[in-house]
Amino acid sequence: MQNRRDFLKNTGALALGGLMLPNLADAFGEPQKVKNFGVQLFTTMSVIDKDVEGTLKQIAGIGYKEIESAFSMKGGFYGMKPKEFAKLVSDLGMSWQAHHVSGAPFNRPAPRPSADGTPAPARPAMPPMKNLLNNTQEIVDEVAEGGAKYLVCASIPVNKMEEIKLSLEILQKAGEAAKKAGLTFIFHNHTAEFETIEGQRPFDMMASQISPDLLKF
Repeated sequence: MQNRRDFLKNTGALALGGLMLPNLADAFGEPQKVKNFGVQLFTTMSVIDKDVEGTLKQIAGIGYKEIESAFSMKGGFYGMKPKEFAKLVSDLGMSWQAHHVSGAPFNRPAPRPSADGTPAPARPAMPPMKNLLNNTQEIVDEVAEGGAKYLVCASIPVNKMEEIKLSLEILQKAGEAAKKAGLTFIFHNHTAEFETIEGQRPFDMMASQISPDLLKF
């Protein structure tokens, strides 16, 4: 176990970023060189749909080599078919590694009026978002067709025990379909999965009730 001084020294080195990576690796006795950095395109959600190719060109120009795609207001894969998107990414010198999808729709409360009684603004219309509850096989087939290696569940309802039980069923089914298609299925956790619901944590239930052959984290 590291003592507090060693812990602070190592985490401090990590905070310095790329300049300190070799020294940090040496500290742990396993020198490694990171070859390919990747980016999750959800981080560009506010701009990418306005100019998909231009945004990807800028990302490639920075030096990123791997892409994880996400939801697009244009539908599909930023308005493209799987192979079309994969070709664009490849032509820019990058590889499409993963796709980020919703596990199931969330029940979101309607916008509230302001304190002075002014009606809340209407939410902008959104195109139908595919999710693993309703579109498991379609999503798996498309990601496999595009040649990506990983299918990532971005989020899934876990605020009530009935939601958790349904989510476990969804993740199990998606994991089985992904494995059959040659994909690795992954869950992208947030803080909600570590909140206790009726004495249990959703993350623990996922990890214990779904085979690691079907679900990674």
